[in-house]
Amino acid sequence: MNWETFNPDAKVESAANVEQVNDSQRHPVHFHGSGGEYFGIWIVNLLLTIITLGIYSAWATVRTRKYFYRNTEVAGSRLDFHGRGINILVGRIIAIGLFALYSFGAYIHEYIPLIVLVAIVLLYPWLFVKSQRFRLRNTSWRGIHFDFKADAGDVYRHLGSYLAIMAVLVASFLYFALRPYGSGLFLFFAALVGMMILMPLIYAAIVDLAFNNTTFGDARMRLPSLKGKWLGTYWKTVAIYVAVIASVSAVGGIIGGLVGGGVIDEAFITSATGVSFIVIAYVLFIALMMVPVGYWQARKLNLIFNNLDLDDCRFDAKLKAREFIKLLFTNTLLTVLSLGLAYPWIAVRMARYQLQHIAITGDVDQFSGRAQHSSNALGEEVASVFDLEVGL
Repeated sequence: MNWETFNPDAKVESAANVEQVNDSQRHPVHFHGSGGEYFGIWIVNLLLTIITLGIYSAWATVRTRKYFYRNTEVAGSRLDFHGRGINILVGRIIAIGLFALYSFGAYIHEYIPLIVLVAIVLLYPWLFVKSQRFRLRNTSWRGIHFDFKADAGDVYRHLGSYLAIMAVLVASFLYFALRPYGSGLFLFFAALVGMMILMPLIYAAIVDLAFNNTTFGDARMRLPSLKGKWLGTYWKTVAIYVAVIASVSAVGGIIGGLVGGGVIDEAFITSATGVSFIVIAYVLFIALMMVPVGYWQARKLNLIFNNLDLDDCRFDAKLKAREFIKLLFTNTLLTVLSLGLAYPWIAVRMARYQLQHIAITGDVDQFSGRAQHSSNALGEEVASVFDLEVGL
């Protein structure tokens, strides 16, 4: 006979015990960095990078990652980063060379940037694997290293058709962009729309690959297919962005009409009131532009971490779009007002907000693992220059 059936108090006590166990196994992520402390590292990195004509930037990246990783705490232990500057420098030199070809190759031949960009798209699986392995194998917690188990072949099989179509669309977009105005205009916009439609599908596949092939010691991460949810979040973000642009354009049109009709004259624009009005308009514009960005970032992190498992442990995230938008807005204003000198405080604020809204629930003492060999930083650096890097 089940005693709890006749004893409601027993049920309450049982539920309380379960809740207590869950609370004891819930481990929020804590970030201990400070803007003032990071400023010292950042300013030295900046000065040495300038003095060495950019060579020190590889070691600056290592110092920065070490600082942020070593100030990130989970269950009483902190992360660590073990990458070396020389590994990153080799990849960065090649990456900058490719970026230079993309940026200035048109002076040699107009199609060189197109060829470089298409090549990057087609090489992305290799770059993706190199990036993931380098970053994960050089990341540890309690002496246990992460790793990435997929190879380039796996990524090609998973993304090959998407990337082939994207390469054709990118080539078409750039080809018609180089034509005289009005020539192939329909095909130009068709390629643009095609890329927009393909982007969330590629992103969903990349996230699936990134997390389902990540290991921590002997444990493997699991993330269910979220393609439908990614599509919904992506198109909601696009709708918000279109609404923002439409609103800004409408207000701009009204103001332009008032100026053109003589309602607002030059004297008003140059007066203190007019200048204040312009400043307020720019601030509001910045605030509006942060809305789709903040919405996407908050929803993205929540979607990933609320569905992610690591063996018997579960992650969860509780970021709020409104708070994230506010954070982005204030960070942007701080950047402008400080002429960039507030960057260390901005970086720390951003890291603290994101990390401290993420937690892991379960027995984190169960994991066992072994040190992983180091990997090449080339893929990571090339991917980073071309905004193709995907990582934890």
